[in-house]
Amino acid sequence: MQFKSLLVAAMACAFGSAANAQFNSTVFFGDSLTDAGTIPATFPAGTLPPGTGKFTTNPGPVWSEVLAAYFGTSAIPAAAGGTNYAWGGARVTGSPGVPDTSPVTNLAMPIATQVSTYLTANGGKANPNALYTVWGGANDIFTIAATAAADPSGAQAYLTTTANSLVTQVAILKAAGARYIIVPNLPDIGASPFGTSLGPAGAGGLTALSSGYNSLVKFGLGGAGLAVIPFDMFTVFNELRANPAKYGFTNATDKACGATSSLICTPASLVAPNAQNTYVFADDVHPTTAGHAMIASYVEALLIAPSQISLLAESSVKTRRNLIGTINDQATASAWARNGTYNFWLSAGSGDLKFDKNSDFQDAKGRPDNVTVGLDASVSPGLIVGGALTWSTYKPDFSNGASFRQEETVLSIYSAYTSGPLRLNVVGSMGTTNYETLRDVQLGALTLAVPGSTKGSNVSLSALGSYELGSGVFRHGPTIGLDAQSARVNSFAENNPLSAGLTYDEQRRNSAIASLGYRLSYDAGNFMPFARVSVDHELASSHRDINVSYQSQPGPTVAFAAATPERSFATVAAGAVFKLTPKVTCNAVVSALAGQSNVRNYGAQVGLNVGF
Repeated sequence: MQFKSLLVAAMACAFGSAANAQFNSTVFFGDSLTDAGTIPATFPAGTLPPGTGKFTTNPGPVWSEVLAAYFGTSAIPAAAGGTNYAWGGARVTGSPGVPDTSPVTNLAMPIATQVSTYLTANGGKANPNALYTVWGGANDIFTIAATAAADPSGAQAYLTTTANSLVTQVAILKAAGARYIIVPNLPDIGASPFGTSLGPAGAGGLTALSSGYNSLVKFGLGGAGLAVIPFDMFTVFNELRANPAKYGFTNATDKACGATSSLICTPASLVAPNAQNTYVFADDVHPTTAGHAMIASYVEALLIAPSQISLLAESSVKTRRNLIGTINDQATASAWARNGTYNFWLSAGSGDLKFDKNSDFQDAKGRPDNVTVGLDASVSPGLIVGGALTWSTYKPDFSNGASFRQEETVLSIYSAYTSGPLRLNVVGSMGTTNYETLRDVQLGALTLAVPGSTKGSNVSLSALGSYELGSGVFRHGPTIGLDAQSARVNSFAENNPLSAGLTYDEQRRNSAIASLGYRLSYDAGNFMPFARVSVDHELASSHRDINVSYQSQPGPTVAFAAATPERSFATVAAGAVFKLTPKVTCNAVVSALAGQSNVRNYGAQVGLNVGF
């Protein structure tokens, strides 16, 4: 990938940010891996060469900037008025920073101080709708690495204290109201250019320290019951180093900036043209521009996954309501043209169901197709009772390449009662659903496919009443209805491709939609056109969470907000019933959902009725 394409991608994220905003702010605490320019924002102009100041192949963005751009927020350094408190050289609680020989990193604000500074500036409260990152510990490992061999017990004690201190900062943020906190683990420092330069023994010592620290943080978070978003950078970078070419890199061992520190690395410092995009490391331990882009895309894919998977339950509610409308239309057609005790009918339909991207949804667009067969009987004057069996599919695609497939089988029982101008339809349905999911995680040049499968169910009961004010050929009148649903998606674990697999708890989506509308029809003998419109409102709360855990970093589940549609909208439909013979009729209906922002639901249905 060329640097130009990386820049274009970053600009595209920025221009599309309002549509991608899943969190209303991003707040970062950490060290040089997350620092987006704290040092040039803190020290006088001229302290660093122009165009430098980030620990990467300058002027490329670091991962925190790319991620923030995707969600429509920012990663501007706190020293420049932003919310990125990360400072190159920062330790978790100790001072000075690392290296202490540098006049800019030795003054690095520890992560504990970064957290307290943020909370003080915000009255001790953490924004519950912000996305937080707490990533640190590497500089503490550098601090103890030189003495670990001579004083292993002291090194272990320091490592334990540091890990506990990081857990404490997470606990402080949680207590202050933070809901979403990313806590990545450390990559294998022993496998970095710095680590390998120390020889097998030195590299092995750093690997042990990295792994041990990660374990201590993981168990500390779990022991404290802190539900965090635990990205597995240790595994990601080990996967990358095992086969860099698969990810689009040519070099995972050397330094793109040569002997120059990444802090002041510019294009003139690169050891080869385009090294910022072909090397993994900028210097001894810091990623290149492409390395940071890969981190950001990995984090982004796992952050948006819960919103994507939450659409499994939401789409079930939408397609079930379409089915209820189909059965109501068939019952009306059957009652109007009935010629015989029994009526067999067949209906087929398709449409367009789209969820646009906004603060609650990840975009998805697909075509719901369905086929229904039914049989009803006139059991007494004015009363029809019947049953129907429906097979439906819906396969939406997300813009980032992900998709899911919903296949449902539904059994319905319905009745249609007419007494003078009064009409009442009741539809009860029970269905089982098979789901197949597929997420794409972009890691450099590699598109990692993450499949999964599960089952679900949906039970619904609908009542629709109407009163005809007109008489003769032109009839019209108000309608009132209630559709109640309980949709469930079983818990499931994705087929884990290394570090990207997730596990989802059971989802439940309860819905109770009240409607008030008006219906018109014109009886022309062998032809009856009709139209209806309703204003609909969701009575049940549509706010819910989807609980997620990370397969490579097991721990308490993290509750993400599920996709939440607007509660008020309108439904419009128009169609006609035709008598082909005294015992055979057909009908056609087109319908649309209107006024529900970010949801489009259009449908067309045709049916055939045979009386006997």
